[in-house]
Amino acid sequence: GAPLARRESTADLVARLVESAEAYVETVDHLGRLAADPQSDESALQLLAERLVQIGALVDEDAAAVKDSPGRKTIGFLCGHREFCPFADPRPLIQPELLQMLGQSNPMIAQFAQAATRIEQQIDQVNEQLRRGLFERRDLQLKRVDAGRPVPDDVAALVVFGAQRPMSPRDQYVIDQFLLSGRSVLVFLDTWDIAVHNLRPADDGLGSDALVADVVRRQAWPTNLSDFLAHYGVRPTGTLVVEPERHEAITVLQVQKQGQFTVQGHRSFPYPLLPTFVDMDRTHVLVRNLPALTLPYATTLQVTDAARADADLEVVELVRTSDQAVATVDDVPVSPPQLLGRLPAMLPNGPHTVAVAVKGRFRSYFDGKEIPKAASTPDDPPVADAPFRSQGRGRLLVVGSNLGLENLSTERVFEDFTPGQLTSGRGDFFLKIRDYVANLQNWQLRLGQIGPVVQANVDFLHNALDWGIQNEALVDIRSKAWTQRPIRNVSGGARTAVTVGLIVGLPLAFALAGLLRFVSRRRAR
Repeated sequence: GAPLARRESTADLVARLVESAEAYVETVDHLGRLAADPQSDESALQLLAERLVQIGALVDEDAAAVKDSPGRKTIGFLCGHREFCPFADPRPLIQPELLQMLGQSNPMIAQFAQAATRIEQQIDQVNEQLRRGLFERRDLQLKRVDAGRPVPDDVAALVVFGAQRPMSPRDQYVIDQFLLSGRSVLVFLDTWDIAVHNLRPADDGLGSDALVADVVRRQAWPTNLSDFLAHYGVRPTGTLVVEPERHEAITVLQVQKQGQFTVQGHRSFPYPLLPTFVDMDRTHVLVRNLPALTLPYATTLQVTDAARADADLEVVELVRTSDQAVATVDDVPVSPPQLLGRLPAMLPNGPHTVAVAVKGRFRSYFDGKEIPKAASTPDDPPVADAPFRSQGRGRLLVVGSNLGLENLSTERVFEDFTPGQLTSGRGDFFLKIRDYVANLQNWQLRLGQIGPVVQANVDFLHNALDWGIQNEALVDIRSKAWTQRPIRNVSGGARTAVTVGLIVGLPLAFALAGLLRFVSRRRAR
């Protein structure tokens, strides 16, 4: 549809403030000249004074708009648990001092370091592009918040985007106190590691040309957020949502060896693990203008009885599955043909909730518990904590999916690598470069498999961030440039009816049109 309004940048807001301030100064000067003139009309003075009051109110509104603009409010992204964290890694994989010492005596280490550095640079470039393209160009200012460190005072919303590793009690304490400080915490869950025909190194050969696409995997990430979030009223269940009727397609890479050559192709499949939801609470600003929402590899959420009964909490179940959905922890095949073949045997158990917003007064998760101490190193001395909050008002959003945006970092790509492997005296670390190349390409491949879904989810992501910094006016005017049209599973009888209709119905329609034209022409004579 047509855009509802153009999102104003911080520069636009400042220009508008300057314009209204100049009008205020001109009105003051005009009023001063009239007041000094003994022949001035009293009614004219009164009208000008009223106008001055109106322009003054406008200046105040414009000043508040600049102060509260997205570019002035910082959004913190928590990093350190394999979250989606669109920043360059703060430390290189191999410290330059170690590389200089080892590389001179071992050419293999120097060659490995060169290849690893190229991969690191690619990782940093991709994260830079994501941060600029998804956030900074939308006047959203991001800041990295490292695990175990306090959240900077200028951060208005803290995002935990798809953590794939457990959080320490200290990290939970930081999130807890941030939420109780009157600010917003946004949690996007990444419960399942789903690999659909990803790449793996071939049995022989080196480099990216020796990769084959046959990795299929479904396993749960080792996270510990369920009990923690349940304390605030939202419990992730750890299930996997299968939506048999409304879902998007996945594009699968197929790599085949033909003699000495490797041929790549793509094929799209309807994929019920990319469920599309239309059952949303349209009274809430977050989803009011969204026609549909697709949440890849989603898990369901349960609102706790304590939260429902708490008069100090406002709980909104934003998005729900259909009645025909299946939420399960059982073994579900992730290969698209196998999954489509299994669908008829799956028993529906919907509807289920997959996104929840809670705001109000929360009680601290650490009330009555020992407060975890901050870790310290010579490079990172401990920072004094603010006074403990046992309760406080805040806003919490929990979404049972990472929207298709996964972590890309040296920790993920160079999985299980340690600098000590370079000094082990063995050379197998050099062969692992194939695995690292495959890990980087798989991240790109997984994003490409569901690229249209990620693009369609950008509006919801920006809605969530605007809501997080408590700028709900921008949520309401967010324009929609993308409409999702999920693939619906059609029964065999319906397919037969459509086929017969096209084969038989179209010729009959043409014949009927010709007969009517023939009759009308005869009558005209």
